Amino acid sequence: MHSNIDSSDSGSDASNVDTELDFGARLREARELKGITLNEIASATKISIGVLEALEQNDISRLPGGIFSRAFIRSYANAVGLDPEKAVREFLDEFSFEINKSSTSTRSTTSGHLTLTFEKEEDFESQRLMTRTLIRLLAVSVPLAGLIIYCGSGRQLDTVQNPLNSQPLSEPTPSISMSEMAGVSVNSNPLEDDETDLLLIDVHPVAPCWVSLTVDGTLAFSRLMQPGDREVLQAREEIVLNVGDAGAFAFSLNQQPGKPLGNSGQVITVRINQDNIEDFVVQ
Repeated sequence: MHSNIDSSDSGSDASNVDTELDFGARLREARELKGITLNEIASATKISIGVLEALEQNDISRLPGGIFSRAFIRSYANAVGLDPEKAVREFLDEFSFEINKSSTSTRSTTSGHLTLTFEKEEDFESQRLMTRTLIRLLAVSVPLAGLIIYCGSGRQLDTVQNPLNSQPLSEPTPSISMSEMAGVSVNSNPLEDDETDLLLIDVHPVAPCWVSLTVDGTLAFSRLMQPGDREVLQAREEIVLNVGDAGAFAFSLNQQPGKPLGNSGQVITVRINQDNIEDFVVQ
């Protein structure tokens, strides 16, 4: 008597099973050829003795039905050295045929139940395969999505550094328009009456030009300016200009015309303060 079931050494025994026997008898003969008891199979597979006996006796009414019957048949077949998938197919073929031939009301009810069970099993198997496929797709698509997001973030960072590749990054902050300046002196703000060293910049491109302007460390605006657009701002310490097309850009500093910052299509970044303002204006 064996204490453990090992299906790896049962190939020769399984091939000797009489194929003329019914399904349950084939299971029983395979078990006896292997020399194990139902108790040993129950201990190894965790299937109750009653269910194992029902399998050998072809008593499908004592089986739980659904996927559990299929799982029990696979476990039993594996324990006695039979092909589990082949055993399941034989079980379905044999009992479906018998049920379809049955003419009694009791058997008809059982047939309907078992047929429905088989249909549900097939649905379950189909759903299981679909779920497995979906999991595999997710395993591929999630890292791919992460890569796309990562590349997109890198592209966005490059856009910030290279204004030619982007549209405006943000809405412009409030600035002084020419209509608001009409009839009003530059230093009309009471908070700035004492300031004598202000930088006044007047931006007015002559062709479409992407401009980003930072005043004293704060982004004032960043957008595509068109011919006729104008922005006038004041700074106490420093102005940082990012220009997407130096040839289309025009400006003045403290009411003095600004020098050309570069050639057409050239991307330029400059920092203007009181120490170097003379380098950017026409003398």
